[in-house]
Amino acid sequence: MLQAKTADIEARGMAALIVTQFSFDADRVLAWLMDMRSRGLDHAVRIGIPGPAGIKTLMRFAAFCGVGASASVLEKYGISITRLL
Repeated sequence: MLQAKTADIEARGMAALIVTQFSFDADRVLAWLMDMRSRGLDHAVRIGIPGPAGIKTLMRFAAFCGVGASASVLEKYGISITRLL
């Protein structure tokens, strides 16, 4: 689907730019980028980053936006879900 969208943009004489939501897991973002590149999608990508906010605010915003943060990623950074809740 992304390939069709970027092809349509280029067919109209424009440069495609891919913009993402923010993520808490850099490894997943890098895997997604490698997958995109392997499929021939070499367009510029702007990765969203969380703004300056406390972890509770970021988690509420992530839930509101539909961005999933797994317990393992949070634990990786020493964040306890039970203490957050």
